Amino acid sequence: MPSISDSYFNRANELLACARQTNAAAIARLAPIIGASVAQGGVIHTFGSGHSELISREIIGRAGGLACVSGIIDPTNGFIENLPAYGTRLVERYDRQHGLHPGEVIIVISNSGKNGSPIDVALYAGRSTDYIWVSGFTGWSVNDQRAGAPDGNIDQPTLSSGSF
Repeated sequence: MPSISDSYFNRANELLACARQTNAAAIARLAPIIGASVAQGGVIHTFGSGHSELISREIIGRAGGLACVSGIIDPTNGFIENLPAYGTRLVERYDRQHGLHPGEVIIVISNSGKNGSPIDVALYAGRSTDYIWVSGFTGWSVNDQRAGAPDGNIDQPTLSSGSF
């Protein structure tokens, strides 16, 4: 019988392999969009509210990482993420201070896929940028949509992209 640590390690690797396989096609479609933005001098913007902010901050300011990554930070740490239009106000302020420019990419993360702030941010950002919507309601899988707003489907986790 394997040890608890070996069981954990093996299960974590199984989940990573599944996530890699499930998301490979979407990542292959989205990587050139991100690469083109960076090659043209664009910024990769990230947003996540509450626990999702941890994921969005993971790529900001990493030693040896890309310098062209910036985060839209929720000063309430997601405490009021479902306040109507709160996400819109956050991203409007960020846009005034830093700018969301055509050709840039914003990665919007929402663990549930249904809280108001991430949806607000994606809708606002989609006016001028490409966005990538990452959600994991019950796990991670891919739904690449380059057609607009988050699909609103909270039953299936998604990694999707879109622009208006």
